[in-house]
Amino acid sequence: MLSVSIVIPVAAVLFLSSLTRATFGFGDALFALPLLSAVIGVRAAAPLVLLIGFSLSIMMLIRYWKFLRIANIWRILLSAVCGIPVGIFLLKGIDESIMKLVLSFLTIGFSLYNLFNPDIRRAKHVPVVHYSLGFVSGVFGGAYNIPGPPLVMLSALSGWPPDIFRVNLQSIFLIMGPIVIFGHTVSGLLTREVALLAVISFPFAFGAFFLGKFIASKLSPERFYSFVYLLILLVGGFLLIRTLVTW
Repeated sequence: MLSVSIVIPVAAVLFLSSLTRATFGFGDALFALPLLSAVIGVRAAAPLVLLIGFSLSIMMLIRYWKFLRIANIWRILLSAVCGIPVGIFLLKGIDESIMKLVLSFLTIGFSLYNLFNPDIRRAKHVPVVHYSLGFVSGVFGGAYNIPGPPLVMLSALSGWPPDIFRVNLQSIFLIMGPIVIFGHTVSGLLTREVALLAVISFPFAFGAFFLGKFIASKLSPERFYSFVYLLILLVGGFLLIRTLVTW
């Protein structure tokens, strides 16, 4: 049975992480995973964050569907799907720490460059960039279940308006999500207790969705992207620290 001492902190963490996701379109796992791992363990935290994030993707896609631009993301989706089996293959042959260090340095460098050089040339009409970063996202998603950083970098590079940024990310997460959920189910990580925690926490995530929508409406595109680059920097820093600690 789940005790109150577990349910309350889990619900509180998922509320705050969902608020981050609802406002910016990503960043929930960065916030939630380390905190939830301390409460319920990483084996339960990973599928729980995935389930709540998948639910938020559905809500955000419904909310922002009119901003969805299939022409912006089909190359990303195609290359990401191609990258997933490559990531699964590389999982057996390349040291995980090396791969994660490469990704962390890439995201940290990208965010610092954009924070101090905001006039970076955009990649709206450079298909090779879409294919490349989409493929990298699929590789890291297939190998280590961390497809987000390359996708966020690509979204920022493309210079999409905030609403398009959010919904394009959610559509990609929504397509990749069931594959990962299936993997968690087959591997036995998605237990009855995890599903129950997701059901209990969902109302808090639902409330965070509406609060995040309100906060997002108050952010100008310039301020929005400033926060995005800071979040990417945090993602890269957290990934770097976690990799070095566990190496």
